[in-house]
Amino acid sequence: MHRAVASMTVFCTCALHPGIPAQAAQHAGHGGSDLLMAVPSTPTGGDPFLVRFTADTPSTFTVMFAGGCFPLFARNIETAPVYETYLASSVPARGGFTLAVRDERTGTTVARLRMRIRPRVPVVKHMSAVYVKTRKRRPANSEQNRMLTKALRTRSSERLWTGPFVLPLDSVIVSSFGVQRIVAGGLSYYHNGVDLRGGLGTPVRAPNDGVVVLVGRNFNAHGNCLVLDHGQGITSCYLHQIHVREGDRVSREDTIATVGNTGWSTGAHLHYGVYVQGKATDPIAWSRLTGDTADGE
Repeated sequence: MHRAVASMTVFCTCALHPGIPAQAAQHAGHGGSDLLMAVPSTPTGGDPFLVRFTADTPSTFTVMFAGGCFPLFARNIETAPVYETYLASSVPARGGFTLAVRDERTGTTVARLRMRIRPRVPVVKHMSAVYVKTRKRRPANSEQNRMLTKALRTRSSERLWTGPFVLPLDSVIVSSFGVQRIVAGGLSYYHNGVDLRGGLGTPVRAPNDGVVVLVGRNFNAHGNCLVLDHGQGITSCYLHQIHVREGDRVSREDTIATVGNTGWSTGAHLHYGVYVQGKATDPIAWSRLTGDTADGE
């Protein structure tokens, strides 16, 4: 590991506008020869997908999806100007959505694609009395949550990762992504990562190359937490012990943490989360998707 230089943040400048009608054509502008695609074409709610846009000529492009506007990043593909980004829907998302690509130089929408989000099979878990008591003893701290949210929404311009993401721990999943957790008093939320079984002190490895952008110590809810920036809107987080410093640059399979039991945790494990443009996504689906698409294949 070595210290990393600061990276530039990419800002989206396009204005949000009302949704595009379902009957809109896939191609618009540039003579109708642009190509816009999503991989997979029908992702499940909460799962990630790749957006790939092939343009007639190079420009600066953004893509609008589900009320958000995101930069498209140029890929070094010689045959045509190709632009890509990864996106994810929310866990409860389902039904029809529209992707709309905008040329920021001309201020025009140049491609549209109607896609469908498949509903995620609902799984509900009622949290234990021990967990409820732990939450009451350690009420969430708004400033700590703000710091974590800001780190998870990091969008640096350089793509730091290559190839598929590996799991940070060779273990079994004890709590899956997207489970609706019911807490006493009617409170509920979706689990925004996977919990991997592990004994105290078991080494945790980086799933891919990245830069440490947050080291949180003894946060009320999340305990000891670590966030890696992998570039271009992809971040990952780890709870509950940390072996790196903010600014460290890490490589795939470097040891970055160990399994712990901090914050609202009621037993030793690793919480592993992946975020795409600030949206929590299924880490298992992310590893599968990057295995298929990470190198532009």
